[in-house]
Amino acid sequence: MALDGRVQMSLRVDNLDPEELGLNGFPAGTVSVSARVDGTVLEPAGTADLQWDHVQSETLADPLKVHVELAGGTVEATFQEWRTAAGPVHGEATIPLGGVPRPEWLWSGAPEGPIRARMTGIGLRSGPLVEALDVRPLPGEVAGDLAVDVVWNLEDPEARHVLLELFGVTIKGEHMDLASESTLRARLVDGRIEVEPVALAGPRSHVDFGGVYDLRSDRLVGAVDLNLSARIVEMLPFSVQATGPIRIQAAVDGPLTAPTATLSVDHRGGSIVVRDPAVEITDLHLEIEVDDGVVWIQ
Repeated sequence: MALDGRVQMSLRVDNLDPEELGLNGFPAGTVSVSARVDGTVLEPAGTADLQWDHVQSETLADPLKVHVELAGGTVEATFQEWRTAAGPVHGEATIPLGGVPRPEWLWSGAPEGPIRARMTGIGLRSGPLVEALDVRPLPGEVAGDLAVDVVWNLEDPEARHVLLELFGVTIKGEHMDLASESTLRARLVDGRIEVEPVALAGPRSHVDFGGVYDLRSDRLVGAVDLNLSARIVEMLPFSVQATGPIRIQAAVDGPLTAPTATLSVDHRGGSIVVRDPAVEITDLHLEIEVDDGVVWIQ
């Protein structure tokens, strides 16, 4: 067969378990594939539909269905309206084959460039997801919209960029009511995980946080500033009441194995009452510092 000759082929596989083929690292479940290849030997093209059936409870997510198209040396993959317990999720990816190892004659004119992928979710909620996972409920339900963008250079696998954005985030529960004042952004770039400074605010509470973790040096730099309503103590697993706002500030700098960290708890003008055993704490002001393995408390 000449390399410029036409080629046509169809393939169908049902309920394939990747583990049975020794393909470790895949999520537990089975894969079904229906594919059709057309074009020339030098530049094949085609389409495929893949379905992944997970082994978790059906309440966690519907089967994931992905449509794939190969044309002009580029792979395009999409999935729409994947129904999960948290809400509907959409995804798409583009893979130029110019940077993929292959024989020189195959897709000789394929474009080069990084893999680009994007996943979005609208109106996601943590409550149904926690229930489907059958884990302990969170103190408040987190809701909002999600977007994740990935750029990955195959010629330099370490040159990858991941951007996670959360829009319109709210956290609502019996003891808290917070909403984001701006978009929450976290990114992986140049070997660092960065969380941009962000604020969550409510009628009686305010939360600020941000930080950077360097994967190469194992260094974490971050800070949290919490201005909380006294009702927050009611989340503790024992009978306790409090009056007056509570401010908690924490900062960390250094390797995870031996960081320098500070913690400040300021409840001056307020009180905390524990019923069993009977204890009352008033005007609490606590300063803690960890440095070189030594803990200092004031």
